Amino acid sequence: MAAVSRLPVPPEIVHEILRHLSLSSDCASCLQTDLAALSLSSKVLHAIATPYLYSSINLATLHDSSTYEHRLHSLLHTLSSSQLGEHVQRLQLSHSEESTERLWAKIAAHTQNLRILQGVETFFPTESDDDDDEDAMESARVLQGLRNLRKLVVHQEELPVRLSQLLGSWPELESLVIGDITADGSSFSDLSALGGGKLRELFFYDFDLDYATSEERDDAIASLPALETLEIEYSLGFSLSGVTRFLQQSPAHADRLKTLAFRQQLRRGNSAKAVAEVLEAAQGLRKLDLSLIRYGNDAMGDMPEEGLASQTLEELEWRGIYASHEAAASGNDEFVHLLVNSLRQLPRLARLTVGHEIRGRAGAEGEELQMFGALRTECDRAGSVLTEDAKEIGKNGKRVLLVIQEAGKDENWSERVTEMKRGVAGAEGTPMCAGGKDGEMPDGEGDGEKECELWET
Repeated sequence: MAAVSRLPVPPEIVHEILRHLSLSSDCASCLQTDLAALSLSSKVLHAIATPYLYSSINLATLHDSSTYEHRLHSLLHTLSSSQLGEHVQRLQLSHSEESTERLWAKIAAHTQNLRILQGVETFFPTESDDDDDEDAMESARVLQGLRNLRKLVVHQEELPVRLSQLLGSWPELESLVIGDITADGSSFSDLSALGGGKLRELFFYDFDLDYATSEERDDAIASLPALETLEIEYSLGFSLSGVTRFLQQSPAHADRLKTLAFRQQLRRGNSAKAVAEVLEAAQGLRKLDLSLIRYGNDAMGDMPEEGLASQTLEELEWRGIYASHEAAASGNDEFVHLLVNSLRQLPRLARLTVGHEIRGRAGAEGEELQMFGALRTECDRAGSVLTEDAKEIGKNGKRVLLVIQEAGKDENWSERVTEMKRGVAGAEGTPMCAGGKDGEMPDGEGDGEKECELWET
């Protein structure tokens, strides 16, 4: 790196060196040290290296938490007394430090080009005194002012403004996770504020608001812009019929959606026929993830006469959730039989994952044989496209890999939302990397996550 600062190389080559260094470095602290040294070595290199140095700031280091608040104040001083905040595109703070909640908005107010903000456990204070009300309103103003945000998680929040005011503030937003919120005066119709932007991914987790009629909830889904990914988890107001209406809005809606998840939803009101209608409407769908909760003798409702059919579906996940052992006592799930009878009409299907969960008691040994016996029988049938052995794929017409999950083994989506919000993975808070297409360097080629240890005044 010292040689770079002495050689009279063209600026374009220096840009390429810094871009490659930023994307390939496996030592965040070393990278920041090198960039800092370069920015101080000459006026030319200062102008080139500074945007790289400030583009992605990570204060959530695991080894120096004792100096976190000091570094946070130093960063605030640096950004508030200079124009360096215009270079900040990604800001990673520590979710476990109380000072983050107090200072995140003051720092973010100086980062008008911020694209990703992580590590803020609660955007809006939840206490009831006047000072906290003012702080919450100020936080809302700062968050609304970040017009270049690309990714955001709004979860477990009490909003001080109407939801539509927030959602209409980010025309560049590409990925949004939202749920478990309260917002006075807000309703499902506020989701219409998401239209007209660049949204590609939308995740609902435990999402509910006031509504005048039950139809209003599906109306909200149907009014969403065309998406690449739509995931709905434990948001019981939404139905598959609303998803079908969403897909039928335009050819762009039908073609653009590639991943659809409809998890921990009620089986009642979401029939097998409704699943078939979704597949028929989704002309570009590649992955479908379904898990429906069955109470008592809930059935799959109307069955599609022609079975399930899709010319594009490559991966299908099905998980039957039974609210009690009694709900599971009926034996084989009729949806499993529907899957068996539909395999020929899913010509691009390459992976079928099934599982089940019986709530209210521990242990489910032996029950998967009963639940998925029909699928295992199909694997053994001559001429079947299904197999449990990955080595058999491509032989004797076998093209679909069957994966049967252990009973009770399912992704903890609540933890996943928390990790997305904090920007860390696992209970220990291991920093998550965000390279490649998840971010961009100053020249627009993608970023890597970097720890920022420079604010040590």
